[in-house]
Amino acid sequence: MAETIHTRLAARDCLPAEHWVDAGYPTAPALVSGRRDHGIALHDPIQADNSAQTSVEGGFA
Repeated sequence: MAETIHTRLAARDCLPAEHWVDAGYPTAPALVSGRRDHGIALHDPIQADNSAQTSVEGGFA
């Protein structure tokens, strides 16, 4: 969705330098294309590693 937003903002000459998004939106291609195609730094919340392997030392209990 970020690419669509960036393309439409570019058509209006309203691109921001930074674009903060919710955790569900960022993808690796969106991060790269935002910077490469539009000069936008796409930011998202840092996800904690909440996998089962990190919750108990050595893996599952």
